[in-house]
Formats: sequence, C-alpha cells, structure tokens
Amino acid sequence: MKFRGISIVALACVALSACGGGGGGSGSSSSGGGGSGRLTVGTTSLLFIANGPAAPTPAPQSIVGSVTGVTSGTLYVLITGTGTAIAQISNVEINGQTGQATVSVPPPGSLGVGTYTGTVTVRACRNDSTCTNGNLSGSPQTINVTYHVADIRSSAVSMSYDISNNTAAADLVVSTQISATPAQSFTATDNVDWLTVPASGTSGSVLTPTIVQSVTDGMTNGVYTGDISVTPGTAGLPFRIPVTLTIRRTQVDQVSPYLEYTGSARPVIIRGQELSQVTIQNVLFGDTPAQSFTVVSDTEIRATPPAGLVPARYPVRIQTGFAGVRHSAQYVVVNPPQYAAGVLAYPDTLGKFPYALVYDAERASLALAVHYANGGATGIVHFKSVNNVWQPSTFKNMNNTFALALAADGTAWIAGHYRDVSHVDPVTLATTATVRSPIFPDSQQFIFNFAASSDGTIAMFGDVTYSCGANLFLYDPRKRTFREPGYTACRGMVGASGDGSRLLITKPTGHGTEVSSLDTQTGATAATPIQLSTSVRPEMDRDATRIVLDKVRVYDGGYNYLGNLPASTDSVIVSPDGTRAYTYDDPRVMRTFDLQSAPVAGSMREIGTGITLAADPGLDFFDAVVRMAITPDGATVFLAGELTVVVQPVP
Repeated sequence: MKFRGISIVALACVALSACGGGGGGSGSSSSGGGGSGRLTVGTTSLLFIANGPAAPTPAPQSIVGSVTGVTSGTLYVLITGTGTAIAQISNVEINGQTGQATVSVPPPGSLGVGTYTGTVTVRACRNDSTCTNGNLSGSPQTINVTYHVADIRSSAVSMSYDISNNTAAADLVVSTQISATPAQSFTATDNVDWLTVPASGTSGSVLTPTIVQSVTDGMTNGVYTGDISVTPGTAGLPFRIPVTLTIRRTQVDQVSPYLEYTGSARPVIIRGQELSQVTIQNVLFGDTPAQSFTVVSDTEIRATPPAGLVPARYPVRIQTGFAGVRHSAQYVVVNPPQYAAGVLAYPDTLGKFPYALVYDAERASLALAVHYANGGATGIVHFKSVNNVWQPSTFKNMNNTFALALAADGTAWIAGHYRDVSHVDPVTLATTATVRSPIFPDSQQFIFNFAASSDGTIAMFGDVTYSCGANLFLYDPRKRTFREPGYTACRGMVGASGDGSRLLITKPTGHGTEVSSLDTQTGATAATPIQLSTSVRPEMDRDATRIVLDKVRVYDGGYNYLGNLPASTDSVIVSPDGTRAYTYDDPRVMRTFDLQSAPVAGSMREIGTGITLAADPGLDFFDAVVRMAITPDGATVFLAGELTVVVQPVP
C-alpha cells in the first residue's frame, strides 16, 4: 500500500497469539530516506462497559493515528495488544496519511463481573518490520484499555421489619451493603410512606433505611410491601430490594352487634388481633366495666356490656399492662323505636325486584337493593324514620346492584353492583369508595348475596344469572381488599347470624344441597350433616341457636332437625332471640311460629292465626319471595316486595 511515494506495511496482533511478519496490508522492502517522521495517535485510553455478564458485548472502538514527515521509503505500522480486556485488534485501514484499527473485547459472560485491563501499543518505524529500530518520533504510542463488566448489588436480597407490642427502635434497624463494579456512586429511593432511605451513597456504603414511626403508628395490623430502588451513577443496571413490614400489635377492631337498644345488655363479640400478647384485666364500654367477659382466642372476646347505658357511642377498650393497645371499636346505644303498622311507598309506581332489605337501627332507616321490572334502573331505595315518622323514600341509582349489607361496625352501606363493591354513606348516600372485585372483566359473574361476619368480613358470591358457576369472595371493608378461598358453587347462598358468629353456605350438588359453615378468618369451610333439596339463603337468630333452611326446615345450633314451617311459606325471618319465626304467605298474611316448643306432628306450633298486613307487598316473580328484615329487639318486621314495603309490629 502506497501514498505519496511511501510503501506502508501495517501489522496487527494481540499478545499470546501468533504475531508473524505480516497482515493487514502490503508493501515493498525498498529502502530510502525521507526525513525523521512523526507518529500521532488520537486517544490514550479506551473504556468499555457491559451492564452485567448477561449484557451484549460492547461495540468495538477505534484507534486513529497519523504519520507526518515521511515522504519516501518503507514505513511499518505495528499495533499489538496485551491483557484480558482485549479480544481482537483489526487490521489497520489506511486513508491518506491516517490509519485506523478497531479494538474488540470478549463477551462479558466469558469473564464475569469485574474490571479488566489491557494495553494497545502502536509503533511506526522505517525499514524494520519489528520496529526494533528506526522508530519515528512519538513511536511507540500506548493506549490503555479498561473493560468493566459492571454490576451493582445489595448484600441483602430483601429486607423485613416486624412491629409488635414491645418492638424497640433498635429492633427496626436493618442494613445492607451496596457494592458496585466499577466503584461508583448510587442513588436510592423508596415507594412507600412508612420507610425512608438515604438518597445516595458510594460503593461499599452501608444503606440503612428508617421506619417512619409517625406513619406506622397510624397503620393497622397486616403485612405491607414496598421496594427500595438503587440506581448506579455510571455503570450497571438499577435493581430493587423488596421490603416487607409486618405489624402485629394488640388492637381491638370492633364489637358485634355494635348496636343495642336502651334497657338491654345482651352479650356481644369483641374482635381484635394479637390479644395473647397482653394480659386482659378488664373490658370497658366507655369508662364502665363489662358485667363479665371471657377471652376466647387471640382474636375474640365474649363480653356482656354494663346494664343501664344511656344513648351514646361508647369506645370499647381493654385494660392491660401495655399502654399502646389500639382501640377502634364503638358500641352504640339508642332508644328503641315505636313503629306503627303501615306502608312505605317506593319513589315511583314502577314494578321492582327487591334483592336485599337491611335495617339500620342506629339511624332508624331501611335500605333496599332493587332492580326495576321494566329493565330500567337498579340501585338503592332508602327509607328514613324521624321520631317514628317515616319520611318520603329516596332512590340512589347504582348500576346492577344485587347485594347490600350494613358494615359490621355500622360505618357504611356496602353495595355489590356488577363486579364492584361500593361504600355508601349511610346518611347522605354518597359513594365514598368503589373497589373492583377479583371477577374477571369479561366474566358473566356479578356480585350477589352478602353476609357480614363478626370480624367485619363480608362474604359474597359471584353469581351467574340463569346459569351455573359462582365463586366465594371475602371482602374486608376496612382494608378494602378481597380474598378468594377457592370455594366454588353452582349458585351458592350465604347467610349469617345476627352477631356474625356463624356463617352458613348452601351449595347445590348433584345429590341435593349441602350446607357448610364458613370461617371468614381462614376462609375454610366445614361440612355440616345437613342435606337439603334446594339452595335458599339460611336464616338465623342473633346467636345461631335457631336456623331455618329451605325456608321451612328448622334446626337448633347443633344442626339437629326440630320441625317444619308450613309448605306455603314464601319468606321467613327469625326473631333475634330465637323464640319466633315470622313467615309471609301470599297474599298479605304474616304468621308467627314458636321455635322453642316441641313441634306437633313434625310442624312448628303456630302462635295466633296470622296477621293481615296493611298492604300486599307483592311477590317478586323472579324469586317468588318478599324480602324481610327485623329490628334488633324483634318488635317490628319489615316486608319488601315488588309493589311496596310494609311495616308490621309483632306481639
């Protein structure tokens, strides 16, 4: 190769390979003068970075040099490389007085994480192919090669914190060391409000996040997760450190039933968490001790409230040697209403299918989930009593509302509409939150049939109209989260006792309908010895001492069959004390049956001859029932049908 009368021979090799007498060009062996000449190279270093062993091999980089002051003779250009950072050096390409070669590095996976070095030496000489003699001015030139197979990592793959009653600040110090190749700075961030991390550090730094006590003090028991993100300053890929916070302090969550009328002090269930971490000395309703209490388990206390409480809200507290117990339960006492028999008109005269009827004793109101018969609106019809006088009803439109319950602590109506669950303010009827259920968006299932447990959980089924296929879901109104126990049914129905201590599921099978109990804390179901012919929502008294299944079959709390109600029964409800069953027989007749006396010829004894209602509520032709509810003292029964709602005091 020649330019301007010069013959150039370009040679390139990497040490430890055969570096012979030629390559990358051609030229003559003639001798001659032409001046001393000078070699210039455009760079003194090359830097290669691969972001980890699995990253692609970095692209080759060029070394560009030029020779000046040589006008004749033979010029030799020799480029050699040594060191693990260098895999190959290309032949020199000549363009005028400029030459260029590229340096390649090995695949990062062949080396592993680390910093590797090498040296490229460029020589230019005359008349000596080894450049032992005759080097031009500036020859040799040395280029240092650095190759980082980069990495940044934490000595801890995850971090966890556990807060219990006696957790000290020192127990919440968890650290991890951040190491990086090459040595460099890094930044760190977190994505939760209960944790802070130092914003930056350098290789070898110990990263110590801090729990934000002002935030965790307001958090309820549970497992919370977050991430710490670490980003390298120069090389390597960002990574995350999963962080888990477990809070398991003693707390009192709620009391069930949360409401009582004055003049009564029936036993209640107090639900909490981590009760075994403390010694419970007393249970207080406001500042007044309970008449008696029994600690049943780590999550349950049975207590009899003090007698003579006046209308008010009473915080439910436990006395222990630990001052940090968190209390959120409220026990409410109100005066009992004095309702007269009457009829409550719907907001309009259009026919309706009533799906759920619930009485709110704290606010003396009724809420009814309805679907208009003409295929129009669905939503909640609300009735409010002021000083025992019922006000005109109001309607809240909510798409495909088929389920309704009052939260176990009375703070909200929980409405199931289509695949969502909404929280509705019990006074203003404003929607305060909407939570998407686990039902797949394109599923045919919709939320149906609520039952509230004493721990606050609302059990429900995702149902399919006119078809088979339902999944059980457990919803926590406080955390606004769902659980899926994995229990399925063709068309399951769930009912609860008045205190939420027992939930029963009726599930159709190929051989009839099986009845199972449900533990909402674990999600486990247990079969009972009962087999039925149809699947109807179970009805129970306050304490599950009397259970009515299939609308007509009466059992005690041990699942012993007691007797039947009339076959003509369209709907049934059990009095809170378990002594009576009230049935609706179309048209307009409500009958009363004694659930404590022995049956006659297998039939429960009727009390009286039936009550003719003030109006015909109208059977819902979809289910051929009216919906029934009862006041906590058992003094008044409400019946909602297609036409109207009837208020009926009972003897």
